Amino acid sequence: MKRIILALCVLLIVPAGVYAYDWAAKGFTVESETAKGEKVTIVLKDGAGKGFTVTGAADMDEAVAGRILAARKVMDAWQNIKIERAAFEQNNDVVDITVVPSEASYKGENLLEALPAGMWFSYTDALLYNFRMTRYNVFVRISGEYKDEAELLEKLLEAYKNPLAYSRKRDPEYLLGRVNELTEALEKLQKASIAIANKGAFSSTLKPLDERAVKNVVRLKKENPKITVKEIQQSLEKDKTPLGEKEINLILGVFFNQFEK
Repeated sequence: MKRIILALCVLLIVPAGVYAYDWAAKGFTVESETAKGEKVTIVLKDGAGKGFTVTGAADMDEAVAGRILAARKVMDAWQNIKIERAAFEQNNDVVDITVVPSEASYKGENLLEALPAGMWFSYTDALLYNFRMTRYNVFVRISGEYKDEAELLEKLLEAYKNPLAYSRKRDPEYLLGRVNELTEALEKLQKASIAIANKGAFSSTLKPLDERAVKNVVRLKKENPKITVKEIQQSLEKDKTPLGEKEINLILGVFFNQFEK
């Protein structure tokens, strides 16, 4: 009876730990273990002596452990980024990963100096990255879905060489402004194309069409892609923006690449 009580006491004193998952079966050795609250942090080493830490639930399941192993396999394959420390932490089904590189060079540039806080990744259904680069006192956010080392390094190199341009290209307001500029330029080009095509064969004078009539034709065509030129004419007459068949066909050609013989 005393032996049973003693065994139960030992079980209560020693935390269950992440070692409930069989890391040894995956080729890793548990070097140390520290319990804090409901989570346990262990230090693992592979056969080559490379170490990393894992923090998670004592009853970590196969799916979460699989994400940790998959992410580590990706990072083990890196050629230009060398890892000094790597820490994997389970947060429900998500694995958060902190990587502190000892080396990060690409195309002759030392990127490590611009990564003072290391690199941060997360793994659910895909490996994502979201961390900060510092260059010329400019903080640049590097984020996206991980594809391969080269794609990530190209981003880092672009931000390293010109952090302001990198940030502007990815700023929503800047991108919206560029879209608006391109839209306006396209509209001007479309109007110019119609005016050029609408001038007489022996005339050098451009004949732009009424802007409201052009917008009405475009609207009618978008609302009913099968609408005929005759039907468009009838609708334009009701809106008091009449156009001839030639002008309507010009608009359809420029905006919808529709040409009638």
